[in-house]
Amino acid sequence: AKLEAHYEAIPQATGSGTVLYSDYRLAEPQLYYFQTDHLGTPLEVTDTDGNLAWVGHYRAWGKLDKARGGNGNNAVTDNPFRFQGQYHDEETGLHYNRHRYYDPEIGRFITQDPIGLMGGANLYQYAPNPTIWVDPLGLNKSCCRCLYRGVSANHPALDDATQGVVRPANPNANLSPEQHAEGGLTGESQYVSWTPDKSLALQHANKDGAGGVLLSVPQGAPQSGDSWSWGWTHINDWGEAEMLQEGTRTGVNVSREGCL
Repeated sequence: AKLEAHYEAIPQATGSGTVLYSDYRLAEPQLYYFQTDHLGTPLEVTDTDGNLAWVGHYRAWGKLDKARGGNGNNAVTDNPFRFQGQYHDEETGLHYNRHRYYDPEIGRFITQDPIGLMGGANLYQYAPNPTIWVDPLGLNKSCCRCLYRGVSANHPALDDATQGVVRPANPNANLSPEQHAEGGLTGESQYVSWTPDKSLALQHANKDGAGGVLLSVPQGAPQSGDSWSWGWTHINDWGEAEMLQEGTRTGVNVSREGCL
């Protein structure tokens, strides 16, 4: 919700009645409510009676294409919020994103990431896909519908993981999902575990101390031509949900956010 102040022009006349200037006075504040998409981007703004006051239409990378009111005319209520954590700068057209500015015309930040490579290899990138990723602070992207995998500093797959490659230790193995979930079979499984619980993945990334990485991928089925598939969804003995990957997956997002 947002309190918005409106200003009303009050004509001030002198002499013959000619208006020389207008004095803008603060009107009564009004309460509005935001209706957002799954990422937190405002799509509609309504008043306390549920009437549409602002409806926004965006381009792919967050530039506001047009805004209208509930009656289809131009919106009379302003909404400066864009992608999660972004505030539209009317003078420059850029979006203030806390630690740097984002250009919605090109879908990139205009300065390098202040946390360097900890935010990813591309220092100007906002996100690989704006329909599932956000970057509220302008530092490091976060997936809103992702699966995670933590790879610790002493894990034999660390080198692959740092390159965004996830492959099973033994593609020719024939373990059951239950056997894989029991653990202690590093190097002997055709499965690779993923979890929707980011904090759990970070525990695995940090279990050997500093040097681990956090991997993430969007939820969803593989595309045509991909060399990997989902083999099973399993709940282990600790109540943890595991998505079991079969085959090799490349182009995985690599991050050290939350890692030691």
